[in-house]
Amino acid sequence: MLVGSEDEHASLWNIKTNSIMKQFTEHTAIIFAAAFSPSGQFVVTGCSNGWLKLWDCQDEENTESVCTQKASHELGVTSCDFSPNGLGGTKGQHRLLLASGGNDSLVKLWQVTLGHGTGSFSLWQTFADHGTHVNVSCVTFCPSGKLLASCAENIRLWDVSTGTCLQVIEGHSRYLTGIGFSSDGTQLVSCSGDHSVKMWDLKNDLACQTGASENLAIENIITQWTSENVINWLAEIGLGDLGHIFESKEITGSQLIHLNDMLLATDLGIDEENTRKQLLTELQWLKSLGMSSKKCASRSNTIAVPQEFFCPITHDIFAEPVTCADGNSYELAAIKAWFLMGRTTSPLTNVELSSMNLTPNFELQNRISEFLAQRLNSA
Repeated sequence: MLVGSEDEHASLWNIKTNSIMKQFTEHTAIIFAAAFSPSGQFVVTGCSNGWLKLWDCQDEENTESVCTQKASHELGVTSCDFSPNGLGGTKGQHRLLLASGGNDSLVKLWQVTLGHGTGSFSLWQTFADHGTHVNVSCVTFCPSGKLLASCAENIRLWDVSTGTCLQVIEGHSRYLTGIGFSSDGTQLVSCSGDHSVKMWDLKNDLACQTGASENLAIENIITQWTSENVINWLAEIGLGDLGHIFESKEITGSQLIHLNDMLLATDLGIDEENTRKQLLTELQWLKSLGMSSKKCASRSNTIAVPQEFFCPITHDIFAEPVTCADGNSYELAAIKAWFLMGRTTSPLTNVELSSMNLTPNFELQNRISEFLAQRLNSA
């Protein structure tokens, strides 16, 4: 157990012996936030001056921080939580995903890179939809790691992979102070300054019908790929010249599914933006189609994805396209989140909308389904 306090110290306790094992004393402000890594080896702490610090709990002799992120939140850190899923890594390194909330109204996702006794924080995404002049009091990942919840004056549920606000939950009359998921991720509990605790059923809600409940079986197939399978896949999608990079970094399927634009550029040294975009688009198709490694390895051609199949807000392939009053189509979850933030303009033109009615675009959805079928048949 880790306890942070007003004395600016964080104490690691052995709950069996009721004794302090280590004390971390580098903070210079009140510690408001702490979270253990999924393995329990590391812990991160956040304080009122906006610093995040990472510590090694298993190194009994060393009480110095592994790394520090200064000014992570301008007005101080209020909460933090590690995703139960890592971000994979390259040879000799391991990556974790950390969420933090602050008094600056922001929720941030950080890539925490660890290797050979060193570490670093890299900002991955920033969520600003809570508005301004609010304190984000708590952030927490659901057990699958696909969904992040944060609370301030209301609760917001985020798709971690896209950064989309999937849902806003309101019901408390005063400021929220804490939230937490059930072990299966289908329920959420919240507590508030209105002296109430509420349980929310998410099973049939928007958040559980979109990216947060993504088919894990597909990813399980990919995670079993060897480095050779990954190289074969690169060759089949027309990016075989990247094979030597992936081979030198020993990228297997478990690392492949977590690759993002920042990792491709900084860790793999792929400088060409169009190449990175093509690779990430193909990776998205790989996940969404659910092809086995055998089918992927035997695919002999790549079919270009029409631009109209991508949502202009999320830049992901449509799952549930709807047409808005501006005549354009958007992903249902994304345009709902747009309206929930109080916006009444077109996301594309910024012109005031005549109405906020949404009409399912079945014609586009059917064309995407036909395209998917064609894609599968070509495998």
